[in-house]
Amino acid sequence: MIAYLTAGQSSRSDPTLNVVNLNTKVSRIIGKVPTANVNIELAWSPDSKRIAFNGENIHVMNIYDGTVEEIKTNLVDGSIWHLDWSPDGKQFVFAGGTGGNHEFYLVENFLPE
Repeated sequence: MIAYLTAGQSSRSDPTLNVVNLNTKVSRIIGKVPTANVNIELAWSPDSKRIAFNGENIHVMNIYDGTVEEIKTNLVDGSIWHLDWSPDGKQFVFAGGTGGNHEFYLVENFLPE
C-alpha cells in the first residue's frame, strides 16, 4: 500500500490521510488530518498498522480505524523533519530545529504498556 494526503476538494472538505492498495487499485480514506501540505512527511510503522506524520508534534494514525494518537515532543517553536520509526517500532527518530539550531532527536517510551 501507498499512503498519501489529500488537501480536500473544496473549502468545506477536510484534509485526509489515504491509502491505495497496489494489487486491487482501491483507494480509501483512513482519517482526517490537521493539514496537508508539502512539509508533512508520512512514515509507516514496521508492522504496517500505523502511519506517523509530523506537525507541531508527532501524530500516529491507526490504518484500520483512523484513530490518532499525538506524541508530544516538548519542542518549543520547533520543527520536525525526516521522521521515521525504529525497526522495532518502539522509538521515533527525526531531525528538527529550534531557534535556528538543527538537531537530531530520539523519542522513546511513547507506547502504552
